[in-house]
Amino acid sequence: LIAVYLIGSDLETDDNSATDAITEFIDGYKETSPEDLTILVAYGGSKKPGWEGMTIETLPQLKDDQKDGEVGNDQVYEFRDPGLNMGTRETLTRFLTFVRDHTTAGTSYLIFSDHGGGWDGFGSDQNPDDDGLALADFSASLASSGFSPDLIGFDACLMATIEVAKAVSPHTGLLLGSEELEPGDGWKNDEWTRVIAREPQTPPQDVGKGIIDGYMERESTQKTLALLDTTKTAGVITALDAFGSSLPEDEETTRKLASVYRDQKFFGGESATSVDLVTLSNA
Repeated sequence: LIAVYLIGSDLETDDNSATDAITEFIDGYKETSPEDLTILVAYGGSKKPGWEGMTIETLPQLKDDQKDGEVGNDQVYEFRDPGLNMGTRETLTRFLTFVRDHTTAGTSYLIFSDHGGGWDGFGSDQNPDDDGLALADFSASLASSGFSPDLIGFDACLMATIEVAKAVSPHTGLLLGSEELEPGDGWKNDEWTRVIAREPQTPPQDVGKGIIDGYMERESTQKTLALLDTTKTAGVITALDAFGSSLPEDEETTRKLASVYRDQKFFGGESATSVDLVTLSNA
């Protein structure tokens, strides 16, 4: 099972980026059958006609929907509510519950696609009242839905952080995300979907590594993508807490920390939001 939560936002309104991502999934899915692979895509969150609210479609439905080159203008779907906001906990929970109730897959992947902000959350529904999904929303939605995928991936900027790992670690063994900003074309969804289509028994960690390899072939530079073992998350947090507690509370220590922090590799461009923990620790 591949479950995709795809918020179109301005990426779809301005550049059809979300439609391009769906097209890649369709291309990769062509070599399989519903018995081997189920793909459910929730899309919406954009001002583009047909992208209001949330729609859930299977890949065969999306193939029919897209025949005229547009997604969202067909009347064949599993679920549609133009009044929903994909940037809320309630809507995400509705999708995850739908996935849980309508599939019996063995191995499962949950992919989020839109803008990412690391510790500040994910998603930017173009609904004027949207604040996006906080990390607590992911924890609550996964817990209340009971859906625990083998891999959770963020095709989005800045989501490979310890804060994100803490939010999802009770519900998955693998987290795939980028420390750095992502280019607009994102992952090569056709390639890794095709791998699962040809070899459904491929271990999730190998699928994750394949996503990384394909992504790094994109022409854009300064890319990062990491596959994280979330079972290690609690240990990292414990070590960070111990490190912080051991620091003397004096002016000299504060000056040294400030100096080390200024010299680190930051991620997020001009509005840097995160720093690499390994290089910070080594300093």
